[in-house]
Amino acid sequence: MVVSFTPESLRRFHEGLWDRAIAACEKHGLPLFVFCSGHLDIAHSIAMRYPGLRLVVDHLGMKQPPAEEVESPAWRRIPELLDLAQFPNVAVKMCGVPSLSSEPYPHEDTWGHVRHIVDAFGASRIMWASDISRFRGRLGWRPGPSQERSQVVRDRPTYAASLSLFRDTALLTEDEKRWVLGDTARRVLIW
Repeated sequence: MVVSFTPESLRRFHEGLWDRAIAACEKHGLPLFVFCSGHLDIAHSIAMRYPGLRLVVDHLGMKQPPAEEVESPAWRRIPELLDLAQFPNVAVKMCGVPSLSSEPYPHEDTWGHVRHIVDAFGASRIMWASDISRFRGRLGWRPGPSQERSQVVRDRPTYAASLSLFRDTALLTEDEKRWVLGDTARRVLIW
Protein backbone atom coordinates (compact mmCIF):
# COMPACT_ATOMS: atom_id res chain seq x y z
CA MET A 1 0.00 0.00 0.00
CA VAL A 2 1.24 3.50 -0.80
CA VAL A 3 0.01 6.59 1.02
CA SER A 4 0.73 10.06 -0.33
CA PHE A 5 0.01 13.05 1.90
CA THR A 6 -1.89 16.02 0.52
CA PRO A 7 -3.44 18.69 2.78
CA GLU A 8 -6.70 16.73 2.76
CA SER A 9 -5.05 13.39 3.55
CA LEU A 10 -2.98 15.06 6.31
CA ARG A 11 -6.19 16.26 7.91
CA ARG A 12 -7.64 12.76 7.58
CA PHE A 13 -4.49 11.21 9.06
CA HIS A 14 -4.64 13.47 12.13
CA GLU A 15 -8.32 12.63 12.55
CA GLY A 16 -7.46 8.91 12.60
CA LEU A 17 -9.15 8.08 9.31
CA TRP A 18 -6.09 6.10 8.08
CA ASP A 19 -5.79 4.02 11.28
CA ARG A 20 -7.83 1.03 10.11
CA ALA A 21 -5.92 0.77 6.81
CA ILE A 22 -2.54 1.08 8.53
CA ALA A 23 -3.52 -1.47 11.18
CA ALA A 24 -4.66 -3.85 8.42
CA CYS A 25 -1.27 -3.50 6.68
CA GLU A 26 0.47 -4.35 9.96
CA LYS A 27 -1.88 -7.28 10.70
CA HIS A 28 -1.52 -8.82 7.23
CA GLY A 29 2.20 -8.17 6.77
CA LEU A 30 1.84 -5.64 3.96
CA PRO A 31 4.60 -3.05 3.71
CA LEU A 32 3.40 0.55 3.77
CA PHE A 33 5.27 3.09 1.64
CA VAL A 34 4.62 6.65 2.81
CA PHE A 35 5.25 9.65 0.60
CA CYS A 36 5.45 12.18 3.40
CA SER A 37 7.87 14.75 2.00
CA GLY A 38 8.20 17.59 4.44
CA HIS A 39 6.09 15.68 6.99
CA LEU A 40 8.43 13.11 8.52
CA ASP A 41 6.49 13.49 11.78
CA ILE A 42 3.81 11.38 10.05
CA ALA A 43 6.26 8.52 9.54
CA HIS A 44 7.42 8.90 13.15
CA SER A 45 3.84 8.67 14.42
CA ILE A 46 3.09 5.59 12.30
CA ALA A 47 6.34 3.84 13.29
CA MET A 48 5.66 4.44 16.96
CA ARG A 49 2.04 3.28 16.88
CA TYR A 50 2.56 0.25 14.59
CA PRO A 51 5.84 -1.45 15.57
CA GLY A 52 5.04 -4.60 13.56
CA LEU A 53 4.44 -2.68 10.33
CA ARG A 54 7.08 -2.67 7.60
CA LEU A 55 7.17 1.07 6.95
CA VAL A 56 9.11 2.56 4.04
CA VAL A 57 9.78 6.30 3.89
CA ASP A 58 9.58 7.20 0.21
CA HIS A 59 11.81 9.82 -1.47
CA LEU A 60 13.86 10.18 1.74
CA GLY A 61 10.90 12.09 3.19
CA MET A 62 12.24 15.23 1.51
CA LYS A 63 10.63 17.60 -0.98
CA GLN A 64 11.91 17.02 -4.50
CA PRO A 65 11.16 18.42 -7.96
CA PRO A 66 9.26 18.47 -10.17
CA ALA A 67 6.25 17.94 -7.90
CA GLU A 68 7.63 20.07 -5.07
CA GLU A 69 10.27 22.72 -4.65
CA VAL A 70 13.40 21.64 -2.84
CA GLU A 71 13.58 23.16 0.62
CA SER A 72 16.50 25.36 1.57
CA PRO A 73 18.83 23.83 2.43
CA ALA A 74 17.90 20.75 0.43
CA TRP A 75 18.84 18.28 3.19
CA ARG A 76 17.34 20.27 6.08
CA ARG A 77 15.09 17.39 7.16
CA ILE A 78 17.90 14.87 7.50
CA PRO A 79 17.84 15.02 11.35
CA GLU A 80 14.14 14.05 11.25
CA LEU A 81 14.90 11.20 8.86
CA LEU A 82 17.83 9.95 10.94
CA ASP A 83 15.61 10.01 14.04
CA LEU A 84 13.46 7.34 12.38
CA ALA A 85 16.41 4.91 12.48
CA GLN A 86 15.49 4.16 16.10
CA PHE A 87 12.51 2.16 14.80
CA PRO A 88 13.66 -1.23 13.47
CA ASN A 89 10.53 -1.50 11.30
CA VAL A 90 11.40 1.61 9.23
CA ALA A 91 13.26 1.45 5.91
CA VAL A 92 14.12 4.29 3.53
CA LYS A 93 13.62 4.41 -0.22
CA MET A 94 16.72 6.23 -1.45
CA CYS A 95 15.32 7.86 -4.56
CA GLY A 96 15.74 11.36 -5.86
CA VAL A 97 19.25 11.94 -4.53
CA PRO A 98 20.31 13.80 -7.71
CA SER A 99 17.40 16.21 -7.27
CA LEU A 100 18.82 17.30 -3.91
CA SER A 101 22.23 18.05 -5.38
CA SER A 102 23.51 21.44 -6.47
CA GLU A 103 26.35 19.78 -8.40
CA PRO A 104 26.42 17.78 -11.63
CA TYR A 105 26.95 14.00 -11.67
CA PRO A 106 28.39 12.35 -9.57
CA HIS A 107 26.65 14.74 -7.14
CA GLU A 108 29.46 14.70 -4.62
CA ASP A 109 27.64 17.17 -2.37
CA THR A 110 25.08 14.44 -1.56
CA TRP A 111 27.44 11.74 -0.32
CA GLY A 112 27.94 13.03 3.21
CA HIS A 113 24.16 12.91 3.67
CA VAL A 114 23.79 9.53 1.99
CA ARG A 115 26.53 8.12 4.20
CA HIS A 116 24.78 9.43 7.34
CA ILE A 117 21.56 7.72 6.26
CA VAL A 118 23.28 4.40 5.52
CA ASP A 119 25.19 4.56 8.81
CA ALA A 120 22.05 5.35 10.83
CA PHE A 121 19.72 2.77 9.28
CA GLY A 122 22.19 0.19 8.04
CA ALA A 123 22.25 -0.82 4.39
CA SER A 124 19.72 -3.58 5.06
CA ARG A 125 17.07 -0.88 5.61
CA ILE A 126 17.90 1.27 2.56
CA MET A 127 16.51 0.57 -0.90
CA TRP A 128 17.58 2.36 -4.04
CA ALA A 129 15.17 3.57 -6.69
CA SER A 130 15.99 5.45 -9.86
CA ASP A 131 12.88 7.63 -9.87
CA ILE A 132 13.68 7.96 -13.55
CA SER A 133 10.08 8.48 -14.65
CA ARG A 134 9.94 11.69 -12.63
CA PHE A 135 13.33 12.91 -13.81
CA ARG A 136 12.80 12.14 -17.48
CA GLY A 137 9.20 13.30 -17.72
CA ARG A 138 7.54 9.94 -18.35
CA LEU A 139 4.78 10.75 -15.88
CA GLY A 140 3.54 13.47 -18.17
CA TRP A 141 5.45 16.30 -16.49
CA ARG A 142 7.01 18.76 -18.85
CA PRO A 143 8.45 22.07 -17.69
CA GLY A 144 6.13 24.87 -18.68
CA PRO A 145 4.12 27.83 -17.41
CA SER A 146 1.83 25.70 -15.23
CA GLN A 147 4.85 24.24 -13.41
CA GLU A 148 6.71 27.50 -12.76
CA ARG A 149 7.09 26.69 -9.05
CA SER A 150 8.66 23.35 -9.93
CA GLN A 151 12.36 23.18 -10.27
CA VAL A 152 14.00 21.30 -13.12
CA VAL A 153 16.34 18.60 -11.85
CA ARG A 154 19.93 19.43 -12.68
CA ASP A 155 21.12 17.40 -15.68
CA ARG A 156 17.89 15.31 -15.59
CA PRO A 157 19.76 12.07 -14.86
CA THR A 158 19.42 8.98 -16.97
CA TYR A 159 18.62 5.59 -15.49
CA ALA A 160 22.26 4.57 -16.00
CA ALA A 161 23.58 7.65 -14.15
CA SER A 162 21.07 7.15 -11.33
CA LEU A 163 22.16 3.53 -10.91
CA SER A 164 25.86 4.30 -11.37
CA LEU A 165 25.70 6.85 -8.56
CA PHE A 166 25.31 3.96 -6.11
CA ARG A 167 26.78 1.00 -8.02
CA ASP A 168 30.07 2.61 -8.98
CA THR A 169 30.96 4.48 -5.81
CA ALA A 170 33.77 3.57 -3.45
CA LEU A 171 31.78 5.20 -0.64
CA LEU A 172 29.67 2.06 -0.15
CA THR A 173 31.08 -1.38 0.53
CA GLU A 174 30.21 -4.22 -1.81
CA ASP A 175 27.94 -5.65 0.89
CA GLU A 176 26.17 -2.29 1.31
CA LYS A 177 25.69 -2.04 -2.45
CA ARG A 178 24.15 -5.53 -2.52
CA TRP A 179 21.61 -4.52 0.14
CA VAL A 180 20.83 -1.05 -1.23
CA LEU A 181 20.55 -2.16 -4.86
CA GLY A 182 18.26 -5.12 -4.30
CA ASP A 183 18.42 -7.21 -1.16
CA THR A 184 16.55 -4.68 1.01
CA ALA A 185 13.68 -4.49 -1.48
CA ARG A 186 13.54 -8.30 -1.60
CA ARG A 187 13.44 -8.48 2.22
CA VAL A 188 10.89 -5.69 2.73
CA LEU A 189 8.61 -6.89 -0.07
CA ILE A 190 9.17 -10.58 0.75
CA TRP A 191 10.28 -11.37 -2.79
